[in-house]
Order: sequence, then C-alpha cells, then structure tokens
Amino acid sequence: MKLPVVILAGGLGKRISTKYKNIQKCMIKIKDKPFIHYVLKNLEKNKVKNVIFLLGHRSNDVIKFLDKKKNLYNIKIQISYDGKYLLGTGGAVKKGLDLISNDFILTYADSYLEYNFQKIVKYYLKNKLTSLITVYKNRNGTDKNNIILKNNKITHYGKDNLNKYNYIDWGISIFNKNIFKDIKKRKFDLNLVYNTQIEKKLLYGYRVFKKYREIGTPNSLIEFKKYINEKK
Repeated sequence: MKLPVVILAGGLGKRISTKYKNIQKCMIKIKDKPFIHYVLKNLEKNKVKNVIFLLGHRSNDVIKFLDKKKNLYNIKIQISYDGKYLLGTGGAVKKGLDLISNDFILTYADSYLEYNFQKIVKYYLKNKLTSLITVYKNRNGTDKNNIILKNNKITHYGKDNLNKYNYIDWGISIFNKNIFKDIKKRKFDLNLVYNTQIEKKLLYGYRVFKKYREIGTPNSLIEFKKYINEKK
C-alpha cells in the first residue's frame, strides 16, 4: 500500500496510567510482546510499507524497541519526536508532515484495527477527498459517541451534548497534508483540524461495522489479552 501510516504514540495514557505509571501504553506486554508488536503485524498484513511514529511521552522504550526489533517487520519505520514539550495530537501530526509527501493514514498506537485498509483508501481516493474518519455505530458501548454523521459527511465532532451523537471515531483517518498548512499554532489537538474541515463541509465518514479493539482502559486491555490468548 502506497500511503504511509502515521501512528500517534505520544499520549499521556491517563485512563490506564493508574496501573501502568512508568510505561508508554503501547509497550504494555501481552504474551511477552509489547502491544505495538501486534499493531505492526496487523499493518504488515495490510501490506503497509511505510510507518511513521509520532512520539512524545515516555518515548525511550518505544525507540529502543523499534531500533532493536524493526527488522522483524517488512515495513520502513520512521520517527517524529515532539521534543521537550508535548505538541498535542494535531501539533504532533503537523511536525511529522516533513516525512509525508501527500495523503496519509492516521491511527493510534493503543488501537488494534482489523480491517482491509485498502477499502478505506480506495473510497478516499475515488471520491477525491482531503479528510476522512472511519466511524462505528457504537450501540451500548463502553466509550461515548463523539460524531454525528449525515449523508456520509461528519457534521459534528466533539464531546458536548453527548446524547445527540450517533457514531464513534473508529480509529483510522485519512488526510491530505495540505489541510494542516493554514494552522499557525505549534501546539493543538486534532479537533481543530476536524472542526475546520466540518465548517468547509469536507470531513467525510466511512462506516465500519466491526468493533474496534484497544488498550486505553484496564478493561479493554483485559479484553485484548483474552483475544490474543484465544487467537490461533
């Protein structure tokens, strides 16, 4: 697959930090392998050839692992580092744009997303989009919905008036790097990008009907460990 995959891996991990205080959550071990190993193997299965890690909080262990084990994966791995101060999700992406030529896939280091990435990319390219977020109809889920989708376009993204939202961000997005060029801030969250694209009526949603897996909370980590232990 030609598009690079950008992985946000510099968050503070507040929801799971009470149990794992001194480790970046993507480095939590499952069957003697860090979670990020399973993420990379899943990307390899999707024929991804280029991955860019956006690192910030507790990045040393991630860097050491990638330096030591990167030859285990048939993927070119690059790193963009926030620096001394965290830049927020949007700022981290913007800083890494020098490593990106045009369109790119964005995902999270604490998410394990089993899906055919090519289908999403094909939809994005066929419709000549500049921004797309995969969405999931989250009925009775543990996470709260944060998206309103109408006629394949996202009209709201946020956490206010939660009862009106009907979808949740599934964890894969595709963007054209040029939509970041007018943002002059150095530190900002991706919500700023999303809402700017919503105002322009350019943020599209791609519906996925398969539940996502992630390790952002103690309960979801237990579920993922069970999934890996049962997987043949």
